[in-house]
Amino acid sequence: MWVLMIKIQIAPSLLSLEPWMLEDAVRSIEGTADRLHIDIMDGSFVPKKTFNLETVRHLRGFSSLPFDVHLMAVNPEDRIEAYVEAGADILFIHVEALKSPEEALDRARELGVRCGLALNPETPALRLERALRKLDLVLVMTVKPGLPRQKFMLEVLPKVSEIRRAKPYADLVVDGGINPSTAPLAVKAGANILVAGSAVFDKPDPVKAIEEIRRSVSSLEP
Repeated sequence: MWVLMIKIQIAPSLLSLEPWMLEDAVRSIEGTADRLHIDIMDGSFVPKKTFNLETVRHLRGFSSLPFDVHLMAVNPEDRIEAYVEAGADILFIHVEALKSPEEALDRARELGVRCGLALNPETPALRLERALRKLDLVLVMTVKPGLPRQKFMLEVLPKVSEIRRAKPYADLVVDGGINPSTAPLAVKAGANILVAGSAVFDKPDPVKAIEEIRRSVSSLEP
């Protein structure tokens, strides 16, 4: 197990919610969540379409949470500026969709936001190699991208550990199937930011659900 030096953060994902539910859901976790994870799907990179630019802009109008915008879209480098203007604080863009990860990272930094690369479950950590020196954020999918309520893929955990060894001080995000049972596994492998969707918003009390995940990893914090 890696030696944890930074606070574990919980980032609730809105993926399992219908659009009309978003505002109440975000307001309900405002004082409990560390950040908000917003999945943008274009129907091409993944089959499903979800939220879009207007969703980010609307939520930004009343939420003070940091917004992690996860672009599951083709040509994500062409969307960076628009999502920054809409209110994104951090962008995650998929290495599988990029021609030049380094250029995309540089462009986001020029606009004043942090930007990380995301990897699908089957994509090896080796795909990060060229951009590794510029990375301080990595997102590893532990489910197939595009659908909520999937089972956590244990076979992805060695990749999380491999990335943690290569980038000991980076923010390493695990996204998919996180709940009080799987969260400790992700943290032990090297994650320090946990994206949880249905484990939060499918529960009667999302605040209690976040606190339960936080308690499940509290013994692993410094």
